[in-house]
Amino acid sequence: MNIDELYLRARAGDSASEGELFRLLTARLLYFARQKTVNVHDCEEIVQNTLMAVASKYKDIEIEVSFSSWVYKIFENKFIDYLRASKTRKDRFSQLPESDNFHADQDIDISFKNRLIECLRKIKTANNRFARILVLRYLGYEFDELCDRLKITKTNCYSILSRSRDLLEKCLRQGDLDK
Repeated sequence: MNIDELYLRARAGDSASEGELFRLLTARLLYFARQKTVNVHDCEEIVQNTLMAVASKYKDIEIEVSFSSWVYKIFENKFIDYLRASKTRKDRFSQLPESDNFHADQDIDISFKNRLIECLRKIKTANNRFARILVLRYLGYEFDELCDRLKITKTNCYSILSRSRDLLEKCLRQGDLDK
């Protein structure tokens, strides 16, 4: 049974269909959340917030698009709320120099350099695209050049670069990507 049929049955009052609907939504939304963020706790929080919004509204409103599309739009809004909240973090990359054009010939601490290289290896193992964009940016490519070289849109480039930097920051602070 597809998600739209489950939605119609749940809306009509079938509690078994409602349970199945929310189990299916949970699995799908966790998949989407894991594509957008690495932290498992953040994924679960975003999904939980989305499911709460869906549960509070789905029986009371008329949905003009498919139920799946409506749920995904709520998920996107909750994810944007998560991003806005996470932007309040301070001292981002506090160990790196202020210069936007940071190059290898600058004097940096050897232990930090080793941690940086190890983190880039871990990121490459986890997601090669993230590591590539970080290295290209490190090599001095401007934002537009990154987009052209990787053949991606500016929005996608910004998103990948942002997630890559978050992952690098996490690895530099914690020493691992999984914590």
